[in-house]
Amino acid sequence: MRDGVSWMNNGIGNVYIIEIVLLGMEMNVIRGVIVFVMGVFLVVFPKLVYKFQDCLIGKLGINYDVEKERWSYLYIGIVLIVLGIVLVLI
Repeated sequence: MRDGVSWMNNGIGNVYIIEIVLLGMEMNVIRGVIVFVMGVFLVVFPKLVYKFQDCLIGKLGINYDVEKERWSYLYIGIVLIVLGIVLVLI
């Protein structure tokens, strides 16, 4: 199987069987779980996310105020949780 397409020779010619449905479902479940875990992490541990962002921006030397975005962690986390659930259910 290569790129979601399996190859089969039926004696007459080459017949390609496309397995997009199964491959797409597996990829959506994996993406959904990753997005869901990110959302839960943002909701449960907002202080750790803030510390990580502050440290990373400081080490990169970027002049940006992370404090003004701190209030949005809860909302972004909820959106990611809902998006993760939708991706798993599709």
